[in-house]
Amino acid sequence: LGEAFELFLASEMLTGENQWKCTRCKCRVDATKKIDIWTLPQVLVVHLKRFEFDSNTSRFRKIGSELRSPLTVDLTRYVSTQRRHRAIYDIVCIANHYGLYGSGHYTATCKHPVDGKFYNFNDTHVQELTSLDGVLDKNAYLLFLVRSASPSDTFTRQTSSAPELWPHEVSR
Repeated sequence: LGEAFELFLASEMLTGENQWKCTRCKCRVDATKKIDIWTLPQVLVVHLKRFEFDSNTSRFRKIGSELRSPLTVDLTRYVSTQRRHRAIYDIVCIANHYGLYGSGHYTATCKHPVDGKFYNFNDTHVQELTSLDGVLDKNAYLLFLVRSASPSDTFTRQTSSAPELWPHEVSR
């Protein structure tokens, strides 16, 4: 999961057909594209790229990489702002996709909020997982993470009337 975040946040050179069109001179120019995370929500949904276009076959194919991650993750290092909150998250639910691009079957693996156990939901069948080894695998497609709050955590709301709480600086 950490590698997925690092790839998502990596700088990307826009060249050739992907050049950026400058709004000032209207010319296409080489540029660098960079995504930064300024703040993270209480509930974070991570959509994994599980399909890619294969130019040899002119079809989409499934990416079958195994997903490995602890069920509690610290995402603090991926937040760019200095005013970052603690970003410890628990993976509480996973949507799984079985099959090929354009077809297949979806299931969910979710943590029960009361007993703390994981269950697999497959249509009308619900089964308790006896091992945490089955929670994340190569079929994971969407991850639902919830911020793990400690009693001392307080969260402030960003509003236009309180710019001091914004995670970035405003140019003047």
